[in-house]
Amino acid sequence: KLLENVSSIDFTSSYPAVMLSEKFPMSKPKKEDLKVTPFKELLADKDKGLMFDIRFNNLRSKLTFETYLSESKCVTISNPVVHNGRVFSADYAVTTMTDIDFRIMQKCYTWDSVQIDNCYSFYMTYLPKAIIMSIIKLYGDKTTLKGVEGMETEYLVSKGMLNSVYGMCVTDIVRDNISY
Repeated sequence: KLLENVSSIDFTSSYPAVMLSEKFPMSKPKKEDLKVTPFKELLADKDKGLMFDIRFNNLRSKLTFETYLSESKCVTISNPVVHNGRVFSADYAVTTMTDIDFRIMQKCYTWDSVQIDNCYSFYMTYLPKAIIMSIIKLYGDKTTLKGVEGMETEYLVSKGMLNSVYGMCVTDIVRDNISY
């Protein structure tokens, strides 16, 4: 289908921006009793990140084109309409997601009801100052070295280190805080 009047924005250095401006899980997971603390209350707490299993009943996309939920992320799905691996509708779909995913789902889909199980919360806060300062330095190095003749190797090293900080942070946070 031909689309007209379409625009886009190239957001430079998205990983560093997110690492400096967003909160990350910084605790061991805590199993939540949804009979004691309702899901809506947990979802409203900006200092908590959530991970949970969810069943959507009568899931329908609000969008005409690309949708959010990948069929491959569904543990169980009934009577799905799928395009390019993305779910447009289903009688029901069961998946595991985070509070961030859920907020996106609210914007992209409608449903008749949901059932939430196995809800875990994490304390959310900004990355430690030492990591933030490292990100700022690496970003500065990357931007000042870009396009400088004779500094191609240093630029690539800065860029690679900057892009790998996100993976290292997430890996360390998960390794240090979640025990199975």
